[in-house]
Amino acid sequence: MRKTRTKETIAKSLRQFSHDVFDLVRWGSFVGITRFLWLDTEKPVFGILYWILSATLFAHMSAIFLLRTDIAIFSPAKNFTQKFVNNAINMLICLVAFGLAMWALELMIIGISERYRI
Repeated sequence: MRKTRTKETIAKSLRQFSHDVFDLVRWGSFVGITRFLWLDTEKPVFGILYWILSATLFAHMSAIFLLRTDIAIFSPAKNFTQKFVNNAINMLICLVAFGLAMWALELMIIGISERYRI
């Protein structure tokens, strides 16, 4: 019985992790494509769409780091200060992850632009 519960717990965690990664890759692709189109065509509509999709990507990443509180600094957080510190650290992790994702997208866009001489 215990092995079955452990297996189910691991399977649920892996499923959720793969779902989150797929969502981030999908949103990142949308952001990257719109950034590429904005640089290629210089049309403001792609710039506006790029910023909207970037904000959506950030909101999704925030939901992963803040709403689920996967990274618990204080377990369990007993008072307001501990909860605040826990959320602040998770937000910092989210900002760093978002910055790295945007940096990686920019590198991919530069690579595509150089490859196709745009």
